[in-house]
Amino acid sequence: MQNKSAKHIMFLTGELSGDMHAAELVKAIHRIRPNWRFTAIGSDNLRAVGAEIWYDSIHLGAIGFLEAFKRAGPVLKLRSKFIRELPQINPDLVIAVDYRAMNISFLHTANRLGYRGAYYVAPVIWGSPTPTRERHAYLKFLSFGRRSKKFRDLTLDRFTAVAQVTDLVILIYPLCENEYRKAGANVHYVGHPLANIIEHQLKLQQDDFQRAEEVAKLTSGGAKLVGVLPGSRLHEFKHHCPILRDVVGIIRDAFPKTTFFLPLASPKLLPQLVRYWPTVRKDCKIISPDEYDYFAAAHLLLAKSGTAVQTGMMLGAPMVAFYRVLSELLYRIAKAIFVGREHYTFPNILAGKEVIPEFIQTTCTVENIAGAALELLRDNDARLKQKEELGKLRDILYRPDCLERSAQLVVETTEKYDNRDDVSNMFSDGT
Repeated sequence: MQNKSAKHIMFLTGELSGDMHAAELVKAIHRIRPNWRFTAIGSDNLRAVGAEIWYDSIHLGAIGFLEAFKRAGPVLKLRSKFIRELPQINPDLVIAVDYRAMNISFLHTANRLGYRGAYYVAPVIWGSPTPTRERHAYLKFLSFGRRSKKFRDLTLDRFTAVAQVTDLVILIYPLCENEYRKAGANVHYVGHPLANIIEHQLKLQQDDFQRAEEVAKLTSGGAKLVGVLPGSRLHEFKHHCPILRDVVGIIRDAFPKTTFFLPLASPKLLPQLVRYWPTVRKDCKIISPDEYDYFAAAHLLLAKSGTAVQTGMMLGAPMVAFYRVLSELLYRIAKAIFVGREHYTFPNILAGKEVIPEFIQTTCTVENIAGAALELLRDNDARLKQKEELGKLRDILYRPDCLERSAQLVVETTEKYDNRDDVSNMFSDGT
């Protein structure tokens, strides 16, 4: 590569898991191009690696379009600000990270303004929806509506929508690579970066012998160590914390010497967590989300479906998974039209069977979660079997050079073009 001048990249993240993935990618890019600079819609993780935070994304988090709809007002205001200020930011590449509900729209906006785009942790489809009458009616409606070009543009499938506005698509799941390629995307499957992140951090923690001894003491003498992972979004605290508080009480009654730990994605979230779980600091040890030695030593994780479950899977930690969305009505509509699958939690989807117990929406109850948790805590063989199954799934996703490969792809893509010249020419032409 000949052009090694300093470049400027803008990251678009909508939640703390995306912020974490983007920050790790920044570190990997800096190992190749230490003089590059970064601007971001992001939060604590990107700030910690030197990115300039243009907008703090800590309160943007949502699962899917239904919950994102409730944040439509702030996102639309943010999009207007993005349109106004992107020419001043003037990045060489705009990289969206996960969070499809917002990021595809922002990439289309950047593309119209003449900026090149990439997608890291690109959106995929988790299996095929089960045919239902409601889904048939929905597809018929789309078929009728797509007679209009404007409607067709609004309802592009995710692969075409991403391919049209990106020069690079990076997949971290072994899914949908062919679909992206058929849509014309420059797509690359690199493996899951979380495996690399955890592997590196866990080695540092285990090499700290004093810390390793402290963690080991938590499981000595038959004591149990249980992780409690309610999520990082406000609505997740609202719906999960009251349930988990009671589950913790039930487990403590059965195993009085249990230590509970709760990884908190950002200290800024503590007031919201306490709001829905007033006794949380007495009930649980609050830790940083990258204290993976706790996860690795845990007898069990009570894990919100999402990044928390993927973290547990990478570490082979026995788990019970759960998730509850905001509205029962919206959940039923979404399930009938869009989802309708047998499994919802990532390890179960990847395996095509139930590897870990999962309790979604109406089954997400104190009785169900506590019952499954106690069963696993009492059954060493069941925990070992789950660890073995999770280890096999981790091996499917593991690539030793995942982050380095991703960084190299970003560097190559960025240095192929010069957005600043393209945009300057566009505005000088009066367009």
